[in-house]
Amino acid sequence: MSNLLLSSIEYGSYISPVKIIIFLALFFAWLALVNWIYKDAGTVGTQVSFWTAAIFSAGAVAAIIWLIIPVFIIGLLFYLIVVCTASAAYVTHRNAQVPDFDRILSADHIKGLFANQSKKTDALKELLFITANNNEVPIPEPGTPDFFSYKTTYDIITDAILRRVSDVVFTPEHQNYRVIYYVDGAALKQPSIGKEKLEQFIHFVKNLADLDLNEKRKPQKGHFRTYKEEDSIDWEVSTAGSTSGEVIKVKQLTQQCITCLSDINLTEEQFEQLNQIQDLKPGLFIVAGSKRSGVTSTFYSLLRNHDAFINSINTLERQPTIDLPNITQNVFSLSDSSTNTYAGKLQTLNLPGVTTIG
Repeated sequence: MSNLLLSSIEYGSYISPVKIIIFLALFFAWLALVNWIYKDAGTVGTQVSFWTAAIFSAGAVAAIIWLIIPVFIIGLLFYLIVVCTASAAYVTHRNAQVPDFDRILSADHIKGLFANQSKKTDALKELLFITANNNEVPIPEPGTPDFFSYKTTYDIITDAILRRVSDVVFTPEHQNYRVIYYVDGAALKQPSIGKEKLEQFIHFVKNLADLDLNEKRKPQKGHFRTYKEEDSIDWEVSTAGSTSGEVIKVKQLTQQCITCLSDINLTEEQFEQLNQIQDLKPGLFIVAGSKRSGVTSTFYSLLRNHDAFINSINTLERQPTIDLPNITQNVFSLSDSSTNTYAGKLQTLNLPGVTTIG
């Protein structure tokens, strides 16, 4: 009996408890991975049987070879390489099937794992979205598709406000959307945005503007409002169909667009010439130009260059962009043959003070 016990002790001395623990830990981790892939593949809607069998077979074969290899550390490395490679193949495949916000092991996903959930929403609270029906949009739960749409819209709108953008135009291309900013009438090309990401933005702003989400061909137009640091900003959303997809334009409509002459990127000579207008006698000033040439920015900057309390200022505009306090805004029509035409309206503006015509 003593000889049998002694031989058992001698045999047991060849078994390392540490190695057994490591093997069992990785073995059960592999089983958990197989179970997760089975469920995740079903959720994503990809090949459940294929990927479950592939990960299971890769882990099982790698575990058997690990046991056969006489050097423990080499077998361990072989096992990890096989299982990680198979897992990486699945992650690459599944990420190609889902939108950006649902991808795993991406840079944004890894950052999100370590980010404080409250910090994610606190930064978004500085901008409020108000729908066309005057309803405030609450911040969605982080990690949800709605949160991704909200965050994308927040980033685009805050960037437009910061850079004094009057219009943002998104035009679909093959895989991306081309983005153009219009600042003081100048077109500034921006980095392209992926279609999946921008389609989430389009869905969100169409909801804000109370537009038909299912209509992607016929032109639509709507409005929404934002509040940032107690400043109210009105936005106009215009959509239209094209052969490549849905084109969308977001236009800033409010007082925020009215800037000083010194802020609209004029040359020194241009600024001096336009700034002299405020010292001229009362009269008629015509601001004209081709589309997208900066007429609106120049026109409203000139208006701001005059004191509307001291001067009697009238405008004659085809389509006023915003409401101007203490300024009489008159509208003319190109098709009307009555006194509403440009010439007819101009004859009625026989008032003292400074009269500005746009």
